[in-house]
Amino acid sequence: MVSRPSMGVNRNLSPCGPSQAHKPTARIDPMWRVALLPLALLLMLSATACDNCDGLKRIEGQVEQALGPPFGLPESLTVRDNNGRIWEFTIEPTVTFSTSHLLQHKARFEKVVVCYREAAEGLSAVRLTD
Repeated sequence: MVSRPSMGVNRNLSPCGPSQAHKPTARIDPMWRVALLPLALLLMLSATACDNCDGLKRIEGQVEQALGPPFGLPESLTVRDNNGRIWEFTIEPTVTFSTSHLLQHKARFEKVVVCYREAAEGLSAVRLTD
């Protein structure tokens, strides 16, 4: 009697799926671990440096108002901090957020970080971060 090959039936499958004995395991070579460690540290440091204000004063809060051309640099910004205090800023040319971007933060209730300096005219926002 000649045995016939099965017609598309995989006998290695259990009713619940592939057998664990046949499942390959993924391993990271120890040399790759050594190579990836500095990259991971660099990413962690850059994430914490994103809202570093480099000697400027800093607040975090919700955008209350942003006035200016929609796709241009805002002329002024009003932020409510976590304590409920209202902060009003003029905007310096170093800010990279457009008025429409700030209004999106307002609509989504997303906080912004404002790095600012005090001037004779009032508070001046130097840098904004998400």
